[in-house]
Amino acid sequence: MTMTHSELADRITAMPHVNNVSFWNKAPGKDRLYIETAKWNGGKNWNGGLGYSELYVDLASGTLVAAGCAGAATRKALALTLEAIRELLSA
Repeated sequence: MTMTHSELADRITAMPHVNNVSFWNKAPGKDRLYIETAKWNGGKNWNGGLGYSELYVDLASGTLVAAGCAGAATRKALALTLEAIRELLSA
């Protein structure tokens, strides 16, 4: 990646359905950008109200990790946003 962590976070934050991006660096070599998204189905508190229970960019490898989706409607609604994040990481 050629942009700083802050620039990457700003670009992801500006994407549709992204509510917040936070930088995490509490373990050496495991820096991450955690991404909070909207959700379209599941109980009110399912996934803590987030679209994915684990959605982050592993900054060491430049990969997107997406696990624990809050149902099929959420997965479909966020598909374009996740693809845009992957494209941003590969640029």
